[in-house]
Amino acid sequence: MADQEWTLADLEPEQLTLLGETERALGPAVVLVFKPTRWGTVDDRMLADEGLHPVDLDAEQLAQLRDVERRTGGVAVAYRRDADEVPAGR
Repeated sequence: MADQEWTLADLEPEQLTLLGETERALGPAVVLVFKPTRWGTVDDRMLADEGLHPVDLDAEQLAQLRDVERRTGGVAVAYRRDADEVPAGR
């Protein structure tokens, strides 16, 4: 998200419902929707400081995020929280 200023998108209740459905479908993921802005309030370092890291998705999961983008008019990104990581050997 470098080279562009971003903020969290203001979403309508039905769009928030869509996000919840998408998060459940993706498993332990948090989906955030961003929109470009003149003065950014979100950057990669801030998200990392909050323990959020982008998730690697397969083609079907990416299609779900594209649908979220189409329906919200924003840019959707799936993140995992540091606390969601499963320790090796489990």
